[in-house]
Amino acid sequence: MTTSKPVILMTKEKHGTYYYDISTMELRNKTFYVLLKERMEQGWYGEDKDPRDNPEFEESLTSLKNLLAGDDFPEELRVMAERKVAAKESRLKEYLRHTEWYERVKKVLSLPEEEGIKYRLKNGPANEAETLLWSHCDYEYEGFDIIRVESV
Repeated sequence: MTTSKPVILMTKEKHGTYYYDISTMELRNKTFYVLLKERMEQGWYGEDKDPRDNPEFEESLTSLKNLLAGDDFPEELRVMAERKVAAKESRLKEYLRHTEWYERVKKVLSLPEEEGIKYRLKNGPANEAETLLWSHCDYEYEGFDIIRVESV
């Protein structure tokens, strides 16, 4: 991806907006790797707590599902119970998704820097660091844009 026109990565973080030259594939790969590494070192990312470690989570989920299995459950309470089950299941899915993402981050950053910069999953469209950051770009303070500078 060598281009005659500059390509800029603009990150929108809590304490400012930063601009990085990513006009070549080498610069692009290194920039995304360094950003991922810096954010990890600064404590942006960490392991999430498994909701299943809280005994009340499993007990509550099981008892709600058992109640819903019965026929003599008032409709208003059924709706509330279904919402609670959905919220608990959603929390568990989010935990599992985050854990898988975090393991991928640790894998990339455990490699020697030159390998980490180039590392990509099989058939991956971009290096893994870039892919991981794209998957978090909607999180608070983790947004970024790629800007192609045009000339007239």
